[in-house]
Amino acid sequence: MRRKGRRRKDSGVLDDLVRAPWYVSVALGGLSAIFFFLVAPQLHLPDSSTNPLMSSLDTALHASGLLRLAGWISMLICLLVAGMSWRQAQLRKELLDRQRSLDDLRAMSWKKFELLVGECFRRQGYRVSETGKGGADGGIDLLLHRDSERVLVQCKQWRTFSVGVPVVREMFGLMIHHDADRVKIVCCGNFTRDAVAFAKGKPIDLISGDLFLGLVKDSQGTY
Repeated sequence: MRRKGRRRKDSGVLDDLVRAPWYVSVALGGLSAIFFFLVAPQLHLPDSSTNPLMSSLDTALHASGLLRLAGWISMLICLLVAGMSWRQAQLRKELLDRQRSLDDLRAMSWKKFELLVGECFRRQGYRVSETGKGGADGGIDLLLHRDSERVLVQCKQWRTFSVGVPVVREMFGLMIHHDADRVKIVCCGNFTRDAVAFAKGKPIDLISGDLFLGLVKDSQGTY
């Protein structure tokens, strides 16, 4: 049974940068500084050497200081995004470290549950990517990478329903379609007998609420 919920919109570049490690934005800021302060001043508009109008525009552009202004603005944006990214990482760590019971897991929103799952796997040594294509009603929520292994994750923050075989079958199909190595389905409750039977013998990990709480507690205090 699928629970109704709002599906997320496709994320933009800024959303992707906020979800990425903070040092990615710092690196982009450094690259933008190199471009606008060192490379761009050496570049010229097309035909500026032969066309008087283009030559005037080129001279005005370089004399106006717009390139330096663009460099400062781009660096400022990158640093602000890096700060947001660092803060999001801290919030994920705090979210995991304060979980104590299944009631805590069931009380949170599906979005926080997804963040918690991602942080838990991150502390297990996985590189975690939030796809922005899942949501409260299904889809791939997280991509995990460790060495050459590629894992698809779906998070089910259902308070009253057991996760049935349709969800497991759907994720198995997505695993094949995306040529992934494994699937993990994490929920707050349990899985139906049919779901467990379908997953048996397949590269599918069904992580119930009790099992996930154990993983969370094992991960607390580790970074």
